[in-house]
Amino acid sequence: MEIIEDIAIVAEVKDNKVLVKLPESDSCASCAVHGICQVGDNTSSHWIETDLKLQVGDKVKIFISPALKIMSSFIVFLLPVIMMIAIYVLIKYLFGGSENASIVGSVLSLGLSGLIIYAIDKKWSKKLRFEILERVSEEEYQQEISDENTPE
Repeated sequence: MEIIEDIAIVAEVKDNKVLVKLPESDSCASCAVHGICQVGDNTSSHWIETDLKLQVGDKVKIFISPALKIMSSFIVFLLPVIMMIAIYVLIKYLFGGSENASIVGSVLSLGLSGLIIYAIDKKWSKKLRFEILERVSEEEYQQEISDENTPE
């Protein structure tokens, strides 16, 4: 399985925890829902425990669990679709509802799936596995940025 690494910038340091900000990548910019994931200033922030002596502004290479990316993609993109289909089938065939009632119930299930996603996010956000691998020099950081912007 591919190791997923990203470059982040240290925004705050408290004891043995640092707040890192992940800038929006090119893949995020091309995603249809990048506004949802990368709210506001086009960065996402995460507190990570580390033994490294870091300062605000340091660039660090972080490890992101591949399972985290796969699971979050499943929850955000497939759960609503699965719920819509399941609610439609339940109302239409199990309860003998009309076509209109099935469609309305299916659409309303999107709101329910949003609440479920929110609850999952609150419950599991503390268990996300991010790990700081190393401090990155400014030259390495600039090289990484130029590699991301180079078309393949």
